[in-house]
Amino acid sequence: MQQQVQALEAKLQQPVVSLPPSNPKSKPKKPKALPQLNLSFQIIGRELRGGERFLSIAPIGAQSVDQSRVMRIGETHDGWELEGFDDRTAVFLVNGETRHLNIR
Repeated sequence: MQQQVQALEAKLQQPVVSLPPSNPKSKPKKPKALPQLNLSFQIIGRELRGGERFLSIAPIGAQSVDQSRVMRIGETHDGWELEGFDDRTAVFLVNGETRHLNIR
C-alpha cells in the first residue's frame, strides 16, 4: 500500500504541460469578461485518503474544521461541480462556465 501511496503522490507532483498557441502570429484575443459569481466556499487544500484524492472546502468565514467537507471529482457544492484539480488549481464548472480557483 505504501508503494501505491508513493506512486500517487509522485503522479500528483508532476507538472502540467500546456501547449503553445498553434498560430503565434495572430493577435491575442481579448478574454471575455465573465460574470461575477458568488462563491459560497473557500478551498482549504487537497487530501489523499486511502489512495483517493479529495478537495477540502469550507464555507467562507468558517470558524471550525467541523464546518469543512471534502469533494470528489464529479461532486457538486452550491452549483459548483468539481471537474479536477492539481497542486495549485481546482477546476469547477458553474453555470456552463469553467472556473479555475487557486488552492492555497
